Amino acid sequence: KENHVCVVKTPKEECEMRLIGDNITDAYNTIAAVAILSELGLSLDQIKTSFENLKVVATRFDKVEVNGKELVINLAKGQNPIACSRVCDFIAQQKGDKSVILILDDIYDKKDSSENTAWIYDADFEFLNQPEVKQIIIGGVRHRDYRLRMLMAGIDPNKIICCQEELDVAKHVDVKNVDKIFIMQDITTYVNAHKVFDALKVRMKEEG
Repeated sequence: KENHVCVVKTPKEECEMRLIGDNITDAYNTIAAVAILSELGLSLDQIKTSFENLKVVATRFDKVEVNGKELVINLAKGQNPIACSRVCDFIAQQKGDKSVILILDDIYDKKDSSENTAWIYDADFEFLNQPEVKQIIIGGVRHRDYRLRMLMAGIDPNKIICCQEELDVAKHVDVKNVDKIFIMQDITTYVNAHKVFDALKVRMKEEG
C-alpha cells in the first residue's frame, strides 16, 4: 500500500496491481474487481494493463496541493457507518496536522425535517480523536448530533466548530496552521461540499 500497489496471487499466477487510491477500501475494491475479471477469463496482465488508466472520479475522491498543503474531499456516505468509519480511519493514518470538515446530512431526509441519526453511533469517529486533528468543523442542520457524537468519542470540545449552514464551514478552517484539510461529504451534499472545496482552494492560495 505504501507504493500504491498490491500483490495479487491466483492458483495460476501472481501480479503486482496498481491501487487507484490511498484508502484501504480501494484495496478491497481492487481485489474484488480482479477476482471477477479473472473468473471471466482475463489474465492478470490484461487486468493490470487496464488498471493503469483508471482513476477515482471526483464525486468520490479528489485531492489538490496548494502552497505545500493538501486539500482532500472524500465521499463518506452519511447514514452508512462502515463507509464513514473507513474514511475516518484513512484520515487518521495521514501524517501531519489536520482539519476535518463534516458535511454529512442527507438532503432528502432534510426536506421532511426527519433523519435517522442512529448510524452516527455505529460509525467509528474515535479515529478522529488524535492530537494531529486540530479542528473538526461540522456543517448542516444536524451539527448538534454530530457534536454530541464527537464528545462521546472523547474529542476535545475546543476542537469542535459547528455551523448551521454547510457553506459556512470554509471560513472557520485554520489554513495556516494545518498541513492537510479533509472534507467528508455525503452523496447528496456533493454540490455544497465542492463549493467548500473550491472556497478553500482560494483561501489556501491567499493565506496558506
